[in-house]
Amino acid sequence: MKTAVAFAALILFLGAGCGDDQPRHAASPTGEPVQAEAAPEVVRKNLVGTGALVMAETGDFNLYPQALEEALAALAAKGIEPLGDPMGILAPESADLPLAERRWEVLIPVPTDTFPPAGFTYRDVEGGQSAVIAFKGPFKRDRIPLYEALDSWVYAQGFEPAGPPVEVYHWGEGLPEEERVTEIYLRFGEPGVEPEPAAEPAEEGAE
Repeated sequence: MKTAVAFAALILFLGAGCGDDQPRHAASPTGEPVQAEAAPEVVRKNLVGTGALVMAETGDFNLYPQALEEALAALAAKGIEPLGDPMGILAPESADLPLAERRWEVLIPVPTDTFPPAGFTYRDVEGGQSAVIAFKGPFKRDRIPLYEALDSWVYAQGFEPAGPPVEVYHWGEGLPEEERVTEIYLRFGEPGVEPEPAAEPAEEGAE
């Protein structure tokens, strides 16, 4: 049940916004009134497992696009080419921390024999059946209804979350922001079955 508790904490974290006391849907990040949106569609898909180089970050998750650029540039300097679309993970266990201390990760798929350079660790990202929501457009948006919809769908189908949500970014090089597609995967399993623990990350490489 630890996974379910951690995911519930993540929902509370997202509901807390950016550390202020504004009502949940009072205004958009630009201050404009938030327009009501239709309930997001949840579909069942398979998250493909992969090896990944992971760059850990703290603070505002909306800074992910800038962190991704830094990660890709650092890997390119080492001659490491991504094996697939980048991913992002919020850390549910940091939900009750101040905004500046909340943790998230940039994940770059790579071959399983890739040695992590300085600033990165290696991890095997476990795949499996998942509830998935996709959206098109800017990265910065209200994720509360998206994560809640995934959570509700999983339990309604008689399953339990089997890990944190994994975001996969089908952005493409040079693709305009309004054309970028993001998929959010919530892997699930049978009730009462704990997911297998993730492999210990490999140590960072030396400069």
